[in-house]
Amino acid sequence: MAVILGILVATTANHLLAAAARAVGRLPAQPKILRWILGISFIALAVWVLVPDKADGAPRAADGYGAFMVTATTFFMAEMGDKTQMWRWHWRRSITTSLPSLQARLLA
Repeated sequence: MAVILGILVATTANHLLAAAARAVGRLPAQPKILRWILGISFIALAVWVLVPDKADGAPRAADGYGAFMVTATTFFMAEMGDKTQMWRWHWRRSITTSLPSLQARLLA
């Protein structure tokens, strides 16, 4: 039952996040704001990478995460990755101008 609930929660969260991203994506974005967001995200990633890992001793078998949390996290990441791949495929398809070029990309 925990696995089924994990899938349900992950799918619901995925659709809510996708709908919110689509709603925000329709708003006009100013290049100056996007540059600031991108710059801050790069700096945040650089700071996070510089923080060293801590050794916690012997690894534990379950770490307190149950089947629900593992399933929800895994399905959420898989669903978001699937949406990203579909967007990229659509974008590439929309800029392809000739049928032979599209066929070559699909066969490669």
